[in-house]
Amino acid sequence: MIGARIKAVRKSLGISQEELAEKAGVHHNTIARWEREELDPRRASIVKLASALHTTVAYLTGETDDPARSAPAEQPLPESNVRPIPGPYVMVPVLGPESTVCCGCGLDNSDVFPTPERVEPIPESWLTGPKGDYPHYITHVDGDSMEPLIQDGERVLVNPNQEPMNGDVVVATWRDRSMVKGVAFERNGDVHLVPMNKQYPEIIIKEEDRPYELQFNGVVIRYLGVDRVARGWM
Repeated sequence: MIGARIKAVRKSLGISQEELAEKAGVHHNTIARWEREELDPRRASIVKLASALHTTVAYLTGETDDPARSAPAEQPLPESNVRPIPGPYVMVPVLGPESTVCCGCGLDNSDVFPTPERVEPIPESWLTGPKGDYPHYITHVDGDSMEPLIQDGERVLVNPNQEPMNGDVVVATWRDRSMVKGVAFERNGDVHLVPMNKQYPEIIIKEEDRPYELQFNGVVIRYLGVDRVARGWM
């Protein structure tokens, strides 16, 4: 039901899946999967969709058949609810859809050169870890192998200068396939790329194969879907 309602309201507003995805903060492939009802959006995503589609959560979830949104009461938020982010902001590049990384078996990005689509203001305090030659960047994640830690369609903030440690969540390239996984290092030099969703297998790279098969492209330091500090998966 929810997929059909998302599609119907989107079309009534005359906006594309790409435009809705930008408003909802997800990848357009995720919108398509929601509309085909291959995947159910999480509560936080439903709230964003309702706002982007000028309707209500109750309508999208089938609790009412009235898509109209009531006008909000004109009253200020209580002071206790105001949470301004202190400190200066830094403009961080957001990679385009062609650089989306996968939480499943990986996306073949061997012919893709990561290109910033735009820049986005991020609190400087979020840019943790070592500074180096490469700027922090934001990229989209497609797939559910890291759920519930990282949701399908979520965006992540990555520090490409940070060396991965046991238990980190990393952006890695394995056999020319780009992916987001937890990482575990064995004493014998083997590396495990670990999904959170147990429906997916671990990927084990032998020490002798690491120089040819595995490259780390950064450590995930924040999940931007609902703004959470990344603290690893262990």
